[in-house]
Amino acid sequence: MIRSHVVQSRYGDPERVRLWQFTFAGDARCLVDAPLVSSLDAPTLARVDGAAALVRYGLHLAEAHEAALRVPEPGEDVPLTVPTYDAMTGEEDGTEPHPQWAAYDAAQAVIAAATSDLLAFVTVRLGEPERFEEDGIDTPEWVAWDAARARFAEAVCSIIETAPPLTSPDALPFSTSPPDFLP
Repeated sequence: MIRSHVVQSRYGDPERVRLWQFTFAGDARCLVDAPLVSSLDAPTLARVDGAAALVRYGLHLAEAHEAALRVPEPGEDVPLTVPTYDAMTGEEDGTEPHPQWAAYDAAQAVIAAATSDLLAFVTVRLGEPERFEEDGIDTPEWVAWDAARARFAEAVCSIIETAPPLTSPDALPFSTSPPDFLP
């Protein structure tokens, strides 16, 4: 899976660009690689740069949320606070949160701040669960994943539909209609 730091619109020689897009499976995909910057008009180039920024930001949010979910709650033996000491005298001058509790609280803040679109994106990135139970009925996990996939697809299409149209549609194969995403 492509990580957020990999997604750049310009690379190597800054005269070349890449067009990035999300797939409905929650992956980042490079749709067009290596056209010369000089071959693109300014609105098209701005759109390519904007698409990379959007994909990079979305991946960054998902990666932060996924990392926050992995932060364990400290055990009962971990104190909530630890003493702090004056650098000059060495005497105790207060308390601060224990580093494990500080990390846990920060992770919980990231989780609490997640929007429904981000939660749908994170769910889709987990991959498609088993679809059918033994009796042929959809599993509850698959039904929830499919709903998340639909929400994520709707959010992606909404972004594409509200983007300004290309002034040179032949420059890159990127349109305002929903693209044929690969799974």
